[in-house]
Amino acid sequence: MKRIAIIAAMDLEMKLVVSALSNVETVKVGMREFCKGKLGDKELVVATSGIGKVNAASCCQILIDVFEPEAILMTGIAGGVSPLLRHMSLAVGSSFCFHDINEAIYDNYFPFTSVFPADPEICRIIADIAADRAVVGKMASGDSFVNSAEQKKAIVEKCDPICVDMETAACAMVCYVNGVPFAAMKAISDLADDSSETDYSEFETVAADTSAQIIVKAVKAL
Repeated sequence: MKRIAIIAAMDLEMKLVVSALSNVETVKVGMREFCKGKLGDKELVVATSGIGKVNAASCCQILIDVFEPEAILMTGIAGGVSPLLRHMSLAVGSSFCFHDINEAIYDNYFPFTSVFPADPEICRIIADIAADRAVVGKMASGDSFVNSAEQKKAIVEKCDPICVDMETAACAMVCYVNGVPFAAMKAISDLADDSSETDYSEFETVAADTSAQIIVKAVKAL
């Protein structure tokens, strides 16, 4: 692969990726700005979508329509749900779902599935680079910051993900319907429980940089 896109929800999560690029130029599409550059022999376009599913989906669709990447990777931070994940663990998505929808709507109507797969080869590359820090499994997204044990329990009962965020499944769905390979890795900033807001503030920057470092290495390996 030579032309790859990387997406994150927040500037904080993309800062390290942008700093690794050379020959950088900014492209504006509507209200959004995209950053194009080189990473070794790869042509990259990177974007910060904004928080939430609609922001992520709209940004991802523009990436596909305008820049035609061969694959899209997502980096950033998430709340850990699996007991295998602790602060600063690395979650690698093998599939993606929404924890705040009625799955039957997507299962019975377009796109006729409520779970969207990661590209298995890219997923394997990311997991290999993350090594023993990685936990591979389903990621779940929804339009809320999960910050209570009660909410976490309900999500586990519904879809049993390894982690939760607010964007990744939306990007996975857009890539799925467009036939574009997708993969994602998130570093764990909190444990999606009653301590989430305090933990998030403490770990967000170092977690974001950790995820970005792995994604940059993965891009070079593609």
